[in-house]
Parts: sequence; C-alpha cells; structure tokens
Amino acid sequence: MKFVKIFIIVFTFFYFNSLGQTSIKVNLNKGGSFFLKFPLSLYEGETITLYEVNKDTSFTIKINVDNPFDVSNRNKCITPYILFPNTEYFLNINKEDSILNFITQDSLKMAVANFFKNTEFENYKTDLRTDKIAGRIIFNNNIYTKKIDTFLLSVRLIRDKKIQNLFESKKITKEGSLALKLFNYFDIETYRLEPSFNSYFNKKKFPIWNVNSIINIEDYNEISYLNFSVFKKCVIYSNLFKTKTKILSPSLADEFDLAKTKQINDTIKNYLLYSILSKQSHFTSSNYKAYLDTFNIYCDNIQFIEDLRNNFNFRKKQHSTLDLLVSTKNKNLLFDVVIKKAKKIIVVDFWASWCIPCIAELERMHDINKRVINKNITFLFISIDENYSSWLKAVKKFSFMNGNNSYILKNGLNSNIAKKIKLDVIPRHSIFSNTGQINITDFKFDDLEKIINEVL
Repeated sequence: MKFVKIFIIVFTFFYFNSLGQTSIKVNLNKGGSFFLKFPLSLYEGETITLYEVNKDTSFTIKINVDNPFDVSNRNKCITPYILFPNTEYFLNINKEDSILNFITQDSLKMAVANFFKNTEFENYKTDLRTDKIAGRIIFNNNIYTKKIDTFLLSVRLIRDKKIQNLFESKKITKEGSLALKLFNYFDIETYRLEPSFNSYFNKKKFPIWNVNSIINIEDYNEISYLNFSVFKKCVIYSNLFKTKTKILSPSLADEFDLAKTKQINDTIKNYLLYSILSKQSHFTSSNYKAYLDTFNIYCDNIQFIEDLRNNFNFRKKQHSTLDLLVSTKNKNLLFDVVIKKAKKIIVVDFWASWCIPCIAELERMHDINKRVINKNITFLFISIDENYSSWLKAVKKFSFMNGNNSYILKNGLNSNIAKKIKLDVIPRHSIFSNTGQINITDFKFDDLEKIINEVL
C-alpha cells in the first residue's frame, strides 16, 4: 500500500475533581490491525499503528488528561470516540475488525465512548444520504457543495437529538451529554467541512452558519476544550476566517497579528500562535524570524519554543543543488558521503512521520534487518518530513532508529536524489551500492528480502 501526499448551543463546560490516568487495554488478535490517535497532553498527540500483526498481541495505552477527550480510529475511516479520565477501557480486535468497540465497567461511559461510531452507521440507513459524496462526507471531506451543507446540518441535528434522548432516558450522564454535544458542535464546524483542504477557497462560499459559528469561537474560552482535537482546529479556523483576505491562505503577518489581539485564554492563544508559526507556508516568510522572536518573549510554553526553534534551524539554510541529510542532532551531511561510508549494499526506506503505511512498514523493515544483520548491508531510514520536530519525535519511538541510520532529507521531494529515483509516493524502498550507484529504485516490500539475497 502506498500513501500520497448551527444553530448555536452555548453552555458551560464541566470539570472533574479527580485527576486520574485513563488506560486502554488492547487485545489485538493475529492478523488484526490497529490505528489509534490519542492525546498525550493538551498539546501533543500520539498515533499507534500496527498492521496485520503476525501473532496475538496485548498492550496498555495510558493517558493522563484531566477532562473528557477524544481518540480516533484511523482504520479505513476516521471514527471518533469520547473517553473519560480515571477510567479503564478494553478493546478486543480481530482480523476482520476495522471499527473499534470500547468496553468499560461503567455502562454510562461506554455509551458515550461508542456514541459516534453507532450514530454514524445509523445515518447511512437514512434518506439523508442524498448522493455518494454526501454519504462519504460523514467521515472525511475535501469537497463542499450545497447538498453536503444540508446533509451535515441534518447529521448534527440527528446527533443532538440522539444525545438528548440518551440523557433523558438516563443512559448517559449530564457530563457525558455535554461532552458529546461539544464534540458534535466543533466536529461539524471543522473535520466534516474541513476548510484546511480548501486553502484557496473563497470564504464567501462557505455556508453562513459555518462561518458565524467558527468566528465566534471566543465564546468558548475554556482551556479544557483543548482536549478535543476538533476544538483545536476550530481555534485555527476562527483566525483564518477573520483575516482581511478573501481566501483561506492569509500571510503570516495577517494571521499572527490578529491572533495576538484575540480575547481568549492565554493557553489557547499560545496554542493558536504556535500553530500559525508551524504552518509550512509561513516558513519562507521574510519576517518569520521576527515573529518567532516575538513568540519566544510572549509564550511561556518551553516545548512550543523548542519545537519552533528546531524547525527554524532546519529550514533556514536551503540548498537547491546539494542532497543534504539532517541528522537527529540537526547536523548537515551529504547524501553521497553517508552512502559511501556505509557497507557494500544500502537499503533506503523513504518515509515520513505523518504517513501511516510508512509507520506500519518500519517494524517489518527492522525484522528483515535483524535477519541479515551479519551480511554486508546497511539500512537507512530517510524521511521527507518538512517538520523537523515531528520527525525527531517519530524517530524516538523506534529503538532501532538512531543517529547513524536515520535522517531527514532537506528539500524532500524537490531534492536531486528524489528526482533521480522519481520519488513521488511513500513508503518507497531503493537499493544503492556504496559507490553511489542506484541498483534498484522501486519494488514491492514483500520482495525485499529476496532481492537483498540476490544482490549480495
């Protein structure tokens, strides 16, 4: 597999007095796959990717968040689940399962956890599915039409009605009801219409209910909303919609200067400013360094500052004629030099931290590496990430990755080596000799071990 790159409800959010650790105990049976995105904190997230495991596997995910939060299953479609702090959940996944079902001893919390999974599939049975595009839009969207507009509003109404019915019949608690309504509100505003997919879309073409509710995000000034991934997006979109430009791709100055004036919680504002400075399109701005310095003075989040500084240092020196690799210590190395210092045969895995199929193949690549470890062969993992910090975090998750075999390719797909091997999709594997000669540029992953034995 290859990967290519309201009516408004206003209410007060709730608090939990007890801060506890949420645990998700996973039993993944042989042949099963598991793709779950979950928060590590208010700002950082994590994705676990396991593809068709070759044996029964059990493990526990531990999450320290002090309010309800969402996790999302990324297997075939994006399905959200709302979980509570200080709760133990169980998942049992078989080979044929692509949808998760969270189990916990508290039936009220279990109903909340699985609400969107259950409701979305019920929507497929209704007359609201006016065409194939509208049917798919419930999970992902990169197109906007009036028909979809009507469909999404109907979906939100159906969700809210079901939430209210569950609460009135005492199948969910008040806290669960509020969490679901909040997520439903922000979910329709962001993920389902997904303005980020339409970065040059004229703002006037978005439905008025969507624009009005997004730009009024300041009405929701509670830090705990950051537990919801959809709220994070809504904060960003709110700023985009309020800039003076007609399209959703304003300049760094437009976005940053407007964000600084927002009357919102400092924690939320720091997240917004950090997100603006993290946008790839802003890195080439001539005044980026000045805004980064302003942020360093204004922000008290050390992690934000460190991430942005690493990314800035990574991108400030671009070389269009050299194939430069950057190490885990942010040092520049020539691709040809790294190749020449390696063993006779070099297997290069081109990947990226955001590429789920790539992540799934990394462990399999390492298994092959272990079987041929005594042979005259080197394995290199070269990322085309544009975000240095994201890449570095991903590398640290794998014990077999280190400063001697893991690099990020400056200029990515625009580099000379990428053009030579016609690198346009990932994951991608190529075999080089240490003289720099390209032996094999593309092949099926399942044939890799056979090819290695043939060329040695």
